[in-house]
Amino acid sequence: MEVLGTSYNLATTKGQIQLYVLSGAVRFGAEAGESQTLVSAGKGAIYHPSQQRVEMNDRLGLNATAWRTGDLRFVNAPIQEVCETLSAQYGINVVMSGKNNAHPALNANFSQLTLDEVLQSLSALYDYQFERRNDTIYIR
Repeated sequence: MEVLGTSYNLATTKGQIQLYVLSGAVRFGAEAGESQTLVSAGKGAIYHPSQQRVEMNDRLGLNATAWRTGDLRFVNAPIQEVCETLSAQYGINVVMSGKNNAHPALNANFSQLTLDEVLQSLSALYDYQFERRNDTIYIR
């Protein structure tokens, strides 16, 4: 990765590295290789180390700075993406029980809410039920 006068957010999840560039640009990918991709402001990318491949992904920008702002934004987000975002934001494993494809995409904004408040909103919007077991929340 080569930083070119910029501000960015970098996160490692599930064996991949996610980048969202707030300002400037970042050359992103395998170390000193031709497979590096230039990611500019307002863009996101995921690096898959096992394949040494960069995948552009602009959806990363929706919640890239949520850790700092406390604001979560979902636009046509599949429930699996919502679970992954909540897990990362609140430091607890959130998983969907049952068929993921049977659930509508989520369109919602949550600002400065606790996890319990977000779960209450999801329950009211989509009639989800939640069960906490140890460090995991199961959504039904």
